[in-house]
Amino acid sequence: MHRSMKSLLWVVALLAPISAAIAGTEFSYRSDSTLRWHSEGRYLHLATAKDGGVKVLAVTPASLWGLTEGDEILEADGQPVRDVAALMDRLRAHDATPMSLKVRQGRIEKAVTLAAQAHELVSAPAPKSPAAPESPASPAALADTSHSRFVYQTDSSLRWRSDGQRLQLVTASGGGVNVVALTPASLWGLAQGDVIVEADGQPVHDVAGLLNRLRAHGASPMPVKVRRDGAEHSVMLAEQARSGLLPTAPPPAPPPPAPPAAPVPPGG
Repeated sequence: MHRSMKSLLWVVALLAPISAAIAGTEFSYRSDSTLRWHSEGRYLHLATAKDGGVKVLAVTPASLWGLTEGDEILEADGQPVRDVAALMDRLRAHDATPMSLKVRQGRIEKAVTLAAQAHELVSAPAPKSPAAPESPASPAALADTSHSRFVYQTDSSLRWRSDGQRLQLVTASGGGVNVVALTPASLWGLAQGDVIVEADGQPVHDVAGLLNRLRAHGASPMPVKVRRDGAEHSVMLAEQARSGLLPTAPPPAPPPPAPPAAPVPPGG
């Protein structure tokens, strides 16, 4: 009975985000540097750019609120924007009216007007996740051992951290995998802003494809081709990337305790 109740609570916890999405809006404000929001078929993914400003990584529909995928927001309401948190602060302070932005698309800077409906991003606090019940480890949590935290969100996004190291990858709008953030600055041979276009001689279209190549390559350095500062470079991805990013199987469960010995009858 106790095990059945734990299983039921685990299912409820898994279904909670789906229920929230069906109810209307799912909002996730993960840090000062990244924001994901979707509501009724609309979707927005923002991340802090490596040189400051806010990058529009994904947007649906294609011109939601005046934004375009690939835009880099430099100013909001006449003030410089250094990260996602600063953009939210400007939006909150501006009130629910259209707000002027300066964005860079490629090498061209232009002024756009952010629609008043964008105030939905700050009009309500993000819902808190329910406390997770005690449950078996999920696949994403298998790498939580040895002070690691591994979050593989979709085929298009990966976040990982362990003992002060950190890596965030997202699928680039034109294909390939964008290195959005990493610590230290040259972790495993990568650099912030790299777009990984090939791994082990094969094209890489998304995060899932990169992990598949890493899994198939085995535990040795893997050649990757990256687009960096407008030029393509060949680099070697250190073998530690495989052990860090690919979760390992959990340790086997301990054997059940032996049953107590039967009592010896008197006189036996």
